[in-house]
Amino acid sequence: MRQARRAAAICGLVLSVVLAAPFGPAAASATADGSALTLKAIYGPDAVKLDDSLVTKWFEAGKAYRAIEKSATVAGGVDLVRYETASGKRSVLVDASWLVPAGAKVPLQISDYDWSTDRAQVLLFVRAPGARRGNPAGDYWLFDLKTKALHRLGGDAAQYSLLYATFSPDGRRVAYVRGNNLFVETVADGSITQLTQDGGTLILNGRSDVAYEEEFSLGKAFEWSPDSRRIAYWRFDTSGVGTFYLINNTDGIYSKPIPQQYPKPGTTISAVQVGTVSVEGGATTWFAIPGDPRQRYIPRMSWADSSSEVLIQHLNR
Repeated sequence: MRQARRAAAICGLVLSVVLAAPFGPAAASATADGSALTLKAIYGPDAVKLDDSLVTKWFEAGKAYRAIEKSATVAGGVDLVRYETASGKRSVLVDASWLVPAGAKVPLQISDYDWSTDRAQVLLFVRAPGARRGNPAGDYWLFDLKTKALHRLGGDAAQYSLLYATFSPDGRRVAYVRGNNLFVETVADGSITQLTQDGGTLILNGRSDVAYEEEFSLGKAFEWSPDSRRIAYWRFDTSGVGTFYLINNTDGIYSKPIPQQYPKPGTTISAVQVGTVSVEGGATTWFAIPGDPRQRYIPRMSWADSSSEVLIQHLNR
């Protein structure tokens, strides 16, 4: 309750400052050209229309930003656009008409995107229809900016079954989770290498269990090495963890139970390991982390400044 009152007070203060600024000369903020910032500049016809933009991201060291916007020319489509920060000049980077897969009649409904380091490829995410906003499962497509070619990642993977697709630092590969196993796919030829083999209902590679997702905000559970040659990842063994049933009341006239391995206080938690594996495949090198795997957590892991060391945070239960 105290936090709620504090948040409300802060919001009220921020709102007061924003509303008061345009009316007091001493308090007025200046725009890029030195003129006073007015309500018209914020809400007028020439203001940046944030409500029309989806998934806005800064780039070019703040000189511009990219956004997903509804297409004005392709029904049901979206464009990936660029705005210059200083001038507001808009340009289309990826037109909705380019995002129609072979044999399809409508363009991809992209929910997110990422750029390769050489800016030659765009990784497009299409979330499953009806899925909650934070759901990471979906289809991932590569779009080649030069050839305008679209390529769906995952080979023969079922629709909307990939998670957390991520470019390697050198842009030559994409790693993702499929069927609770970790895979890498080569951008140039689409060849796929499966890096882990034991993923399944109770073994999760490269993705976290529900407890880690909720308590540590950890969903994507793998990281590329800076040299793009290895991947460090978490492995979760959820066997022995109690089953908690969520109830789905929205997909039909009858509710459905959704089982989740989720520990209650005093019960067994997932046994978690961290290791690294080559992007060419082969055995995983596991780190020796002190403590009982069922009585400790590993909430954070990242590569150090080189590709030869990994930083791991662990704590007892």
